[in-house]
This record gives sequence, structure tokens and C-alpha cells, in this order.
Amino acid sequence: MGKEKSIFRELFTELQQTNIMYVSLISICLLIIIDYLNPTGRVTAELWRSTVVIGTLILFWFVINNKILLLFKVNSINALDDIDLYIVISYLGYGLYLLLTKQYFSWKFVVVLLIALLSLSIGIYRIICLQQAILKRQKNDEECHLVELKDLYKNNLNVSLPIFIKDRAVKDDLLGRDSITTLLYKSICQNFSK
Repeated sequence: MGKEKSIFRELFTELQQTNIMYVSLISICLLIIIDYLNPTGRVTAELWRSTVVIGTLILFWFVINNKILLLFKVNSINALDDIDLYIVISYLGYGLYLLLTKQYFSWKFVVVLLIALLSLSIGIYRIICLQQAILKRQKNDEECHLVELKDLYKNNLNVSLPIFIKDRAVKDDLLGRDSITTLLYKSICQNFSK
């Protein structure tokens, strides 16, 4: 649970630094104004379809040309997360407006809901990826600091601080007590019965 809090804390810090909330609120207001003016009511169906197709092609070109898909592989919060959070906030706010104005059976509400769900699922996927990257990084950090007790005793260390000792049985007698234990064992065996 602590790792999840750190990811959400990092997201909250990113929110404070990038003004996503302000941009989202402005976008919600612009979407409401455009919805109120209803410019799509004056557009013919053929023009509407061609605009959607051209817009989709431009979007794909933008994603491929700017290598946006590579941002999925970055193991820290990046511009993709900012854009995704902006889309989720904006479309949920506009969807709330559509609900309040009882437009929940319109095509706009369906499109807004689908885009918000897609962005939300991308955000959840990114959070899972970030959690896995943090766990992997912590595991690698711990493995880099693990040493054998024998190496610690002989000062054969190739790691930086902090040092973690591997938790397994030690076969070597670091204090040189083999001769004492052998004498005690023989003495006990000779002087006492089974």
C-alpha cells in the first residue's frame, strides 16, 4: 500500500506543477460553450464523417511522428500521464454537464463516456506499470547491497551503503572455532555415554 501512495503522491505533485486542473476547467467550459452553440447541428453528415476520418488520421500521424507510444515504456510519470489525466478530468466534467442537462441518450454522451473510459483504463495501466517498475527497482537496489557474511568479515565488499547480509546458513566458521568445537565434541563423546 505504501508504494501506491508514493505513486499517487507523485501524481499529485505533477498535478500541482503542470496546471492540468486549470487547463481541464478551461476545456470543460469551452466544451460547454461549443455544446450550447451547437455548431455540429449545422454540419452535414458527409462533412461530419470526413472530418472524423481526417481528424483520426492526423491523430495517428501525430502519435507515430512524435513517438508518443514510447512514453508507455518510461518508468516515471511523464507527458503521457499528464495528457491522460487532462483528458479524464475534462471529459468527466463535460460528461457531468451532459448528465445535468439530461443529454445522456445523445451521441455526445456516448463519445465522451468512451473517451473517458479509454483514458481511465490507460491511466490504470500506467499506474500498474509504474508500480511494477518501482518494485523491480527496489529489488535491484536490494540485490546490489546484499553481501555474504564471509565477505563482510574479510572486508571483500564491492557494494555501497547500506549493506544487507544474505539470509542463509553460513558454512564457514568466521571466528576460527573449529578446533575448539572438535575438542569439545571428542571430550563429550569419550566421557559421557549415549
